[in-house]
Amino acid sequence: EDYILNGKKYFITNGSQADYLCVFAITDKSIPPKQGMSAFIVEKTMPGFSVVKDIDLMGMQGARVSELDFKDIRLSKEHILGEIGQGFSILMDELDSERVAIAGECLGYARPAFEAALKYSQERVQFKKPIRFFEGVSFQIADCAMEFEAARLLTLKAARAYDNGQKITKEASMAKVYTAEMAVRVCDRALAILGGRGYEIDHKVERYYRDARLMMIGGGTVEILRFLIQREVYKDFTGEYW
Repeated sequence: EDYILNGKKYFITNGSQADYLCVFAITDKSIPPKQGMSAFIVEKTMPGFSVVKDIDLMGMQGARVSELDFKDIRLSKEHILGEIGQGFSILMDELDSERVAIAGECLGYARPAFEAALKYSQERVQFKKPIRFFEGVSFQIADCAMEFEAARLLTLKAARAYDNGQKITKEASMAKVYTAEMAVRVCDRALAILGGRGYEIDHKVERYYRDARLMMIGGGTVEILRFLIQREVYKDFTGEYW
């Protein structure tokens, strides 16, 4: 039995560059989407597949993000990933691991921004002393250090659980939410500490800020992930949380 795929998809990272795409589609509309979704492997050379455009974004200039169109693409059983109806579970497993990876990516944005702020605050002199000695700067440095360490530990915990084959929906969501918001805060503070220098296009901090902001959206918004976190917390609660 063949399937005919129709639809559009927006915001696909490297969508115009990939030779193969994993597409999740509804194969049975008579049952809830969780049971009626299936996963397919689509080749970009298939008749009916086209790239509508690459999308200009505020950040993430190093990656192509695309709008894709699927029109009457014929898919045979050889294109099915897993089994028919398994699409939702495959997608959820992929998203959990993706969120751990995004958490690591966010650490990668925050760290160089924080290091730039540390370096500049030691070199920039005002009123005959480096600005690191002013509370307005030093307290922001302290907050960056605490939040970065907390985010790093959350990410390592989620990664370890994933490596051990455990279910990580809660841990991955926590790591992704906290590190994404941490990265934006750290980059914002770094911009403030560097002042006009940080706002210059030639300085990397402004780029880290723009790139980090997407991480609060991509891979699941921080709002939907907070919903998943509270759901998992209530599911596991037996009278004591920890």
